[in-house]
Amino acid sequence: MMNHNARKKSRVEHCVNPPSGDRLKILVCKPRLARQTIRLNRFIGCEPLEMEYLYSALQHHDVQLLDGIVDRRDPVRLAKKYGPQIVLFTSFITTISSVLKIAAQLKALPHPPLTFVGGPHAEVMPEHFYSQYIDGVFFANQLEALNRVIVSIQQNESYHNIPGGAFQIQGQFRRNPSLPLDPASLPQPKHILIRRFPKRYKIIHYKPCAAIKTSFGCPDKCTFCFCTEMHGGTFAVRPIEDVVDEIETIPVKNIIILDDNFLINRKRLLKFCDLIEKRALHKEFIAVGNARFAAQNADIMRRLRQVGVTALMIGFEFVTDELLESVDKKSTIAENNATIEICRELDIDLFAL
Repeated sequence: MMNHNARKKSRVEHCVNPPSGDRLKILVCKPRLARQTIRLNRFIGCEPLEMEYLYSALQHHDVQLLDGIVDRRDPVRLAKKYGPQIVLFTSFITTISSVLKIAAQLKALPHPPLTFVGGPHAEVMPEHFYSQYIDGVFFANQLEALNRVIVSIQQNESYHNIPGGAFQIQGQFRRNPSLPLDPASLPQPKHILIRRFPKRYKIIHYKPCAAIKTSFGCPDKCTFCFCTEMHGGTFAVRPIEDVVDEIETIPVKNIIILDDNFLINRKRLLKFCDLIEKRALHKEFIAVGNARFAAQNADIMRRLRQVGVTALMIGFEFVTDELLESVDKKSTIAENNATIEICRELDIDLFAL
């Protein structure tokens, strides 16, 4: 089994370490939501895990983080003052127009930065960001692709052929081949935002609340779900030891597990429970899962409750078996009802989606 130091060493290559010792000024921006978006800011303010990963990967550079969901600073004014050479946007579908508008304003500055986009929506629909104001879009293994791009920029070399990205060349975007992701090689997030601004991040009454991710993609194929297209339509998991290593560094009690589906593998979940218990980590977890697993594995649910899983977010979706079957949900109304009873018995908060 790989020890703590060996696992740490395996992640070092994903930190963007300037070969020449030069530090780049990089602004990481998550734009505020569009006005027409239904907002739940008073109840939910999720730690932007993608920004935490970026901060860890770019730790050798001069990095500014702007989470527009909770930070009201204007990104263009900040760029004028800070003078970044690179601006990295992370975007959901609700912030596409904001990204393009801000990028246009940045390109009008006397010393315009390079602009790149990543995040969940770029991973599935990179073409939505093909604009004269965007220099590149990362859609696969985004941290590694970004790493290679920044090294190329520092060495004054072209980055346009780097896998995992689509880059603008003479007004046209060229999409390069994908770049496989090995979750075990990802850097461990430092959770700098939850450390600096704990009061900003909450999930309903769980506050402050940090976020982690233990897997990428989803093995289920519900026809309505965006998650089935993430990670190139494949499913991969982080080593559970790495996950618990990260949990051990998180400075707050509440943690949401942002997997598309945490409740998948009995053996992995039991190992998670054993490690949490062995290290005496007293946390409270919110997990996302499905009713089928919860209903069929009451013993695992009880074990999860014992180590701190106090809330579940479960996609019930519909109220008839016919509708569930029509979207290939692979769960039943009976399993939904059984999940409700299990959560009631174990005193687990249930957020039905």
